Amino acid sequence: MKVTVIGVAGGTGSGKSTLVKRLQEAFGENDVATLCHDYYYKAHPELTYEERTKLNYDHPQAFDTDMMVAHIRALKENVPIEHPVYSFVEHDRLPQRVAVKPSKVIIVDGILIFENKELRDMMDIKVFVDTDADIRLARRMVAENPDKYYMPDQFANAANYLTHYENTAIEIWQQTEGQIDYLVCAVGTSGTLMGLSRFLHTMKPDIKVVCAHPTRGHYIQGLKNMEEAIVPQIYDPSLIDRQEMIESEEAIEMARQIIAREGIFAGMSSGAAMIAAIRTAQNIESGNIVVVFPDRAEKYLSTTMFDPFAD
Repeated sequence: MKVTVIGVAGGTGSGKSTLVKRLQEAFGENDVATLCHDYYYKAHPELTYEERTKLNYDHPQAFDTDMMVAHIRALKENVPIEHPVYSFVEHDRLPQRVAVKPSKVIIVDGILIFENKELRDMMDIKVFVDTDADIRLARRMVAENPDKYYMPDQFANAANYLTHYENTAIEIWQQTEGQIDYLVCAVGTSGTLMGLSRFLHTMKPDIKVVCAHPTRGHYIQGLKNMEEAIVPQIYDPSLIDRQEMIESEEAIEMARQIIAREGIFAGMSSGAAMIAAIRTAQNIESGNIVVVFPDRAEKYLSTTMFDPFAD
């Protein structure tokens, strides 16, 4: 039997478990065996509980990787194994073992599985799952203290776009009396853009939705370049008719002009949206354009955005 070993690595809270679950569903439970590196934390019966809580569990030496390598080798040779069970409550191994039978696909999951060359060389496919560090930290805080913290997870939560579908979009439609030809909106978590586009395309299929999209390497706070950032699960590019690529400095300068000329205390994300709206106006003969300003400027008071106003 040909066996394929897939390694899935990434930081804590990056989404490894979600990917592993999807792979398990795709291959079917009868054709896949999963070994998590966490099963192989070393046993420390010689230490007290207090001493075990002080160990560094994010270090390669915290794992019995040799045992994992031996188990993968056995499974590839069609030999069943029993992997250890680790308790994160006791910070030690339990006496129980879990039987694992040979399968066509072996998924190896862990934060440090690519560190060990012998283990790494056994993998036919290697996947590194990355997510913004602040999101990973938030997920870890929730996982460790579920009674203390709640994570809305706006990147994946349908409520993010539904609130705009059910509220913001209706307000725009009513106030314009349906006389809207172009919607211009910046993209961050994409909730506003997705919700508005879904509703407005339903009400008026020929409406054009324009996305103010920051360029790679940008520093427009709150916005995402979908080629270099983690793409939100709620993001659907098919709901966008055209994209306008926006540079950071031009967005910041436009925000300054909006503040100075219009008296609207707009942030740099709003500056990006305004640039996309102006470009849209310059390229059409007629039509009504609605542009959404997603942020205010008070959170940028300590940034260089306000340097020209210092005098």
